[in-house]
Amino acid sequence: LHFTSKKLEQVHTENKRLKNDNEDLQHEFERDRQGYLNTIRTQEKQLLLFRVILEKMSSTMQR
Repeated sequence: LHFTSKKLEQVHTENKRLKNDNEDLQHEFERDRQGYLNTIRTQEKQLLLFRVILEKMSSTMQR
């Protein structure tokens, strides 16, 4: 009975640790995801700016 109780306590502790690890990984994933989305938004804005500049330069050079 003592062995079973000790084993159950170990399993419970391991389960708690794994849940905490999973939660940490989920938070890290969400931070990375937000960072990637911010990078994409920034790059989309830069791409739009470059396209507008290119269009203006092209129309100016054709004249």
